[in-house]
Amino acid sequence: MKPYTYKRYKSRNPVLRFVSKSFNKKICSIVKATNPRILLDVGAGPGTLLSYFNDSSATSLFGIDKSRYILKEAVKNKPEVPFVNADAVHLPFKDKSFDMVMAIEVLEHLHDYRRALKEMKRVSRSYCLITVPNEPFFRVSNFFMGKNISRWGNDPEHVQSWDTDTFDKLLKECFSKVMVQSFLVWNIGLCEI
Repeated sequence: MKPYTYKRYKSRNPVLRFVSKSFNKKICSIVKATNPRILLDVGAGPGTLLSYFNDSSATSLFGIDKSRYILKEAVKNKPEVPFVNADAVHLPFKDKSFDMVMAIEVLEHLHDYRRALKEMKRVSRSYCLITVPNEPFFRVSNFFMGKNISRWGNDPEHVQSWDTDTFDKLLKECFSKVMVQSFLVWNIGLCEI
């Protein structure tokens, strides 16, 4: 089964491509500002975001995803990156293994998102970078682009949702230093360990 989540990366819609590329560039600028040597992408999907780090200061990139199907595509896209078939709530790494752990558009797909946050914090020694759709703006934008009309723009795979304030509160439950910002239709949280 081909995962629904990754369709936007191959969209022919120029607006969607522009928005996705702008979002990815924003994420990369935040990562580069923290200067990680070892980075883990939780929910790496086809490795699209990791492709932006070719000139990054991160010398070692790692990715995990729970979909074996999508990991095959990731290995084709970024053969130099080690990808592991794993779940965000059970990361198969030792404590403090990475300078940065990022989960880009992952939490909204998880029932046990708090456990995933604890796992990401456990394996990071410096930063966690976490993004989620900023509701209701994400749904509204989907609806007006003709996506998920019968669900009022809500993606069928999303089982959680947050606005900027509730996302900020969620991250502060787990991390002591949190900076949340909105960018287009997403919330971006940079958390210090």
